[in-house]
Amino acid sequence: MYAIGVNPWVWASPVDDEALARLIPRIASFGFDAVELPIEQPGDWDPVRTRDLLAAHGLVAAGVCAVTPPGRDLVDATPAVVESTVAYLMGCVASAAAVGAPCVGGPVYASVGRTWRMSAAARAACYADFRRALAPVADRAGECGVTIGVEALNRYETSVVNTVEQTIEAIDGLPPSVGIMIDTYHMNIEEADPYAALALAGPHIKHVQVSGTDRGAPGADHFDWPRFFSVLRGTGYQGAVCIESFTADNATIATAASIWRPLAPSQDRLAVDGLHHLRKVVA
Repeated sequence: MYAIGVNPWVWASPVDDEALARLIPRIASFGFDAVELPIEQPGDWDPVRTRDLLAAHGLVAAGVCAVTPPGRDLVDATPAVVESTVAYLMGCVASAAAVGAPCVGGPVYASVGRTWRMSAAARAACYADFRRALAPVADRAGECGVTIGVEALNRYETSVVNTVEQTIEAIDGLPPSVGIMIDTYHMNIEEADPYAALALAGPHIKHVQVSGTDRGAPGADHFDWPRFFSVLRGTGYQGAVCIESFTADNATIATAASIWRPLAPSQDRLAVDGLHHLRKVVA
């Protein structure tokens, strides 16, 4: 049985100490096991306080989500930008270790929304730059007992890494602390066969995010969830599976995630309906 978690982005952004104090008791009351913790800006939430708050409500930290707005890039960027992005990711690793989260996941290679055309040679050089820049973060993560999950995004949000196959190429040669964060929303867009792609990712999976194919509740969509979990079990992955969606109340995150309409009757219903569907399928 997988632990089922949710990202507080379903209800709030930024996810800070105030938001977590309000949301963690509700998330526990809904029956979730775990919480994903995004870090939009360093210091948004205190890791020790958050660890204690989660424990008080019988929850665990499923992972830390690295957030890459404009100016957080490890590739095709100035040395100063790369240096500041590495410092941000180091902080994410430290927060994950302090809060007890096993993974830092996200599109850690480039800021969301940046796209440019690349030849095969340019892509290989881009991935080499990515590995060089991420290497010290990977080493620090390994020392802290934390992993890095590299997330492929859809073609409208990045041109760097869109598929599992590309992700495997991008991380090739990095330490075992680096692997893949699965996100079913992006896989549904980019993978010709998302279930075969999941099997290919198997040995590298560090964390799993799920949502409906429209970013709504898992189960209120056309995705084959029983097949997905059958393949996931075959990979040997034993971590949490977390619902990631977004509130429309914050214009910045709603625009970044293209949330233009309600995805459920309410944000609570999105989370709870998704939880119930995942429990049923996993069981």
